[in-house]
Amino acid sequence: MDTFEMLTAVREGLLEFDINPISDAMIMRRINFSYTYIYSHIARSDDSRLGMKVPFNIVMGQTEYDLPREAWNKRVEQLVCPYPPTVKASALGFHAITRVDFKEAHKFNVPRVKTYMPEVFSQLRNKIFIYPTPITPMEADLLITPHIPPLGITSGQIISIGASDITLDTQNTTLLTDRLSPLINAFLSVVDFQTGEVKYVFSYNAVSAAHKITLVAPARVKYMGQALTNPATTGVMADIAIDDYVVPGFAGAVNLFSDEFDQFMINQAVLMIRSNLNEQDPETLNALKANMEQLKSDTAGRPMGIHVKRSFGRGASYTRPGRGT
Repeated sequence: MDTFEMLTAVREGLLEFDINPISDAMIMRRINFSYTYIYSHIARSDDSRLGMKVPFNIVMGQTEYDLPREAWNKRVEQLVCPYPPTVKASALGFHAITRVDFKEAHKFNVPRVKTYMPEVFSQLRNKIFIYPTPITPMEADLLITPHIPPLGITSGQIISIGASDITLDTQNTTLLTDRLSPLINAFLSVVDFQTGEVKYVFSYNAVSAAHKITLVAPARVKYMGQALTNPATTGVMADIAIDDYVVPGFAGAVNLFSDEFDQFMINQAVLMIRSNLNEQDPETLNALKANMEQLKSDTAGRPMGIHVKRSFGRGASYTRPGRGT
């Protein structure tokens, strides 16, 4: 179910189809609140499911490093170093460095017989510390939990792909047109219709009456922290598929998890809006409780978490991570 369909489902649940009292933007804020809640729950109970490796260059003689900006909620899961300490392409193998609490890290920062392989790493806010002090540079990998793109209202799905343009079905291209200005280009995301991942973020400068979008070379490097793609780059347009979604700005079109969570997000959005209107909806509340139980069941028994009952809402609990994150 894409976000356009979710909007419709929320309005059906509310029996409210007039955008004057309840705007699409209001509904999307509630949907994204629920989406972030699901992401947080899964990330804390099954970090490998959402993890991402990022390059992490270790410098000789340096113990303190900046936390990658891509890390969501400052979550770092693992540091992996190659051996011998050369470039990863020529390494004989890889070694996971032991993680310790920062309060214990000083025990490893003492004079000793040094080897090229770091012994431990720790984290303090936006910094990562490696001990003992590295005596050689190496190309390591850091496993983090990445930020999740917010969900946006889909403008449609791609039905035709040109050399530097894409054509959409007739779902909702007004959203793209509204973002254009005579002075600047606007931005859009192309989302994989199968995985829900954002493939590319493009700059565009025109939307025709036939829903053809003209993609252009970006005038800047990034948008909302995401690298912008030049459509002229070799292989980029070939990587776009028929039925891929297009969303204004940097955003997703479908949830990254199983379809069963769609109803969770819809029910929670309906309840939140009804609460804002001081209305009661026991039927949807019961459905949401069932959705929460399904969410708990989906992540139960994961090896990365310690399951602890803790209240954060009626009849609900969450999974506390096994490490201090």
